[in-house]
Amino acid sequence: MTRTSPPTMTAAQPTPEDTLLFNREALGRDFLRATHTVTRDMVLGFSLAIGETNPLFIDEEAAARGPYGDIIAPPAFVASFIRLEEPPDLNLRFEGTIYMAGQWVEPLLPVRPGDTLTCTARLTDVYRKTGRTGDMVFIVVEHNFHNQHGDLVARAGRSHVRRR
Repeated sequence: MTRTSPPTMTAAQPTPEDTLLFNREALGRDFLRATHTVTRDMVLGFSLAIGETNPLFIDEEAAARGPYGDIIAPPAFVASFIRLEEPPDLNLRFEGTIYMAGQWVEPLLPVRPGDTLTCTARLTDVYRKTGRTGDMVFIVVEHNFHNQHGDLVARAGRSHVRRR
């Protein structure tokens, strides 16, 4: 019986990163801009939905005596505006079922009823991993939220995965 050595990786053989086909020009570009007007009902409804108990978010009388003079939105509030989208020109050549992989929020300034938030989404990363069930591709998008004064009030991000 003749034994053969396993094939070795040479410069001519593509690595998994090389075989991940997508429009790399989409990285770092803004692809979505949306505007959302924050209402008192939205803040109170979101707070109720997540079981918030902080008076700054749910008690208008107590919040009026607090540091902001009115209710403010809980830090995770902006996450309700994040969509599971990709740039339309990503052209990712990897078919599979899409799942939410993670989400984060970095609050910077209070979000108040009456604020008009402009959200800009930017593709920050696309990468391939191999897990127990096979190949997966992760798509990472960052969202920046500015209020009507141009102040950056929050950064938020999410990643989703395509798995075969």
